[in-house]
Amino acid sequence: MRETFGIVTGLVVTGVFKVFQLVYALVGGGPLHLSEAMVSYMHDITFTTQQYGYGMALAVVAFVVGALASAARFLGNRRNGEVR
Repeated sequence: MRETFGIVTGLVVTGVFKVFQLVYALVGGGPLHLSEAMVSYMHDITFTTQQYGYGMALAVVAFVVGALASAARFLGNRRNGEVR
């Protein structure tokens, strides 16, 4: 059960960063950015309002969160003796 939980957690974490097209196609961010995910908000800030520095800072934060989640998953597997 632990292995299944780990795989599902990894897929959910990476899936969160892939919801841009769904949000953008359905609602375009909605009023006052209420229905946006972090990635779609980053795209809106970077390309619509042309605040490139802030948009890239959000991209770095998204990368760091993803990298930390991957590292935690890798270290968790390593402690349990599972190297994958």
